[in-house]
Amino acid sequence: MTTAPPSAPDLRRIIVERLTSQGALRTERWRSAFAEIPREAFVPGQFTVRSQGRKHTYIQDDPNRLPVIYSDASLLTQFDAAGTATSSSTQPWLMASMLESLDVEPHHKVLEVGLGTGYNAALLCHNSTPTVSSPSTSTPRWSGQQPTACTASGTPPP
Repeated sequence: MTTAPPSAPDLRRIIVERLTSQGALRTERWRSAFAEIPREAFVPGQFTVRSQGRKHTYIQDDPNRLPVIYSDASLLTQFDAAGTATSSSTQPWLMASMLESLDVEPHHKVLEVGLGTGYNAALLCHNSTPTVSSPSTSTPRWSGQQPTACTASGTPPP
C-alpha cells in the first residue's frame, strides 16, 4: 500500500504549526497568511537549497519539491554567472519573525526593496496592507511580480 504525499494545504498547515510552536508566528493574522498563501506559486520551476554545506537543485517534476518548499529553508532562485545566489525565498521562520516584529497595521504602507520571489509581499497583501515593492536591479526577471503576489493573496495591488 502506498501513501499519497501530503497536499500543499496539508504542508502549509504543518509549517504553520511548526512556526507557531517555535514562537515565530504569534498572531492569528500571520498564521492565516502563511496557511492561505501558496509559497509554491512564488517559486520558479527550478530552485536550490543549501544544507550541511551541500547544494541540491529541485526541478518542477521532482517528487520532493513540494515538501522542500514547505520546509523551513531558504530557496535559492537565481544565481549570477559566478554561481553566487542573487535572489531567494527567505526561510519561513525568518519571514514570520520579521513580519510579527514589523507590527504593521492594515492602514500602513510598506516599501519592500529587493522583491525576491514576491512571497513576502503576498503575505503582506493578505493582511490588506498596501505594499509598494521595488525589485532589486540584480533580479530583473522578477520585476512586476508584486502585483501578481497581491493578486495571489486575494488582495488587489496598490
